[in-house]
Parts: sequence; C-alpha cells; structure tokens
Amino acid sequence: MRNTRWISIRRLKVHEFYCTIRHIRRAGANWQEIHARLGEMQNNLIGKLVKSASSILLCYLLLTSLRNGGLVSVTWSDITASIPSAYLALFASLLVFVTVLYLQSIYMLILIRSAESTRLKLPRFSADMYGQYYGEDNMSLTVPIFASNFFREIIPVSAALTLVSLLVYLVAAAPIVAFAAYLSEIQFELIRTPSLGVLEKVSVLAGLFIIASSAAFVILFNIPLPMQKNSFRIRWGVLSRLYPIGMHPRMLVWLERS
Repeated sequence: MRNTRWISIRRLKVHEFYCTIRHIRRAGANWQEIHARLGEMQNNLIGKLVKSASSILLCYLLLTSLRNGGLVSVTWSDITASIPSAYLALFASLLVFVTVLYLQSIYMLILIRSAESTRLKLPRFSADMYGQYYGEDNMSLTVPIFASNFFREIIPVSAALTLVSLLVYLVAAAPIVAFAAYLSEIQFELIRTPSLGVLEKVSVLAGLFIIASSAAFVILFNIPLPMQKNSFRIRWGVLSRLYPIGMHPRMLVWLERS
C-alpha cells in the first residue's frame, strides 16, 4: 500500500514521551530538573529489575534443588512445607514477563535520556559527567565514549570497547532467556503428568502462555509494523484546533468526505 509506513510501537512510545517532556518544559521545568528526573526514573527501574532478577534466581534454585515430581518441598526442623510445582512455575513465568517489561523500559529510558542530554550545548560540558557528579549515573567515567576537539583516535579503540560493553550486556540478559526455556521445559513435563489436577493444569497452561507472550511482546514491540495515517484524527484532532474562532478552510471538504 502506497501510504503505509513501517513504525515500531517502541518508536511511537518514545515520541509520546518526547512530546510530554516538551509540555513539561513549557510549564517551567529546566534542563537540570528533567535530566535529574530521568536519572531517578532509570535508577528506580534498575533497582526493580535487580529485585525481579533476584526473585527469578530464587525460583530457579527452588525448582532445581527442591522439586520432586509435582511438588516443591522445603523441610525445616522436621516440618515440611510443600507447594505444587505448577504454581511456582506460574509465578516464575510472571516474573519473567515483568522482567522483560523492566528491561524494555530501561532501554527506552536510556535512549530518551541520551537524547535529552544533547539538548544542552555548552563548551567543555558533559551531561554524563554532570549525572556522575550528582549521583544520577554510576558508570559514566568508564563509558568508552568521549568528545574532544583536540584529539582523535588513530585506532578506534573506543568503538571497540563500546561494542564489547554492548555484548556483555546482551550476555547478561541471556540467563533470562535460558530460564524461560527451562520453565517451558518443566511445564511441558508437568502437563504430561497423568495425576496433575485441573487447577494445576490451568496454571501450567497459563505459565506457558505468559512465556510465549513475553517473547511475542519483545518482538512485536520493537519491530516496525505497517501503519497508516489517521486522517480523521489529524483533521479533527489537530488541524481543526488551529482555528479556534473560525472554521478551518478545508472543513467543508472534510465534512463531504466523512
């Protein structure tokens, strides 16, 4: 189709955030306040990500060490507490989905904050060092990207180090993928158990659905999707408001085409 454009949902959400920041700036917020707030949001999400990942690790240890068939049992001072493996696997599947959302949000905030950092252009000023000074960033001094008007690299070491850092971050996210695959394997094993109860079967199916939804979310949220201009919203939601007193010059034409 001629008027089709390929745009990802992630790109639309980032643009929505930019537009919101523009209104916040018009309301009186300065660059320092916006930059600091974005840093707080990023650090808050990272803290939640660490807690979620720690919970995933705990679920992994319980499922690998204490699972016996359809039950996960813990014995302490001659007292044994058990929970069906299906319920724990369902909870772990929910943790995987939440962790995926945290990772996606952190990635988008990093992009937004990086773009916002470039808005303030001062001689010999670094937004990254500004964030490091005020405790908004912890690793800015070790980021292998620098801006210098006096020197340039003969060997592109900084680009190589940046690529290495990116690969390390990707490898760090690999255990989440591996744990999701492990959960799927456990739940497929449970669903084939003849003695599994109805509620446990429903829990297993729900867990498998959540794992599949996590993968689908990452893919569909980030890949470009076919979209068309919303002519109705553009005409009546945007252009018509440019003429609050009189009618838009093409309003009669729009009414005829509606």
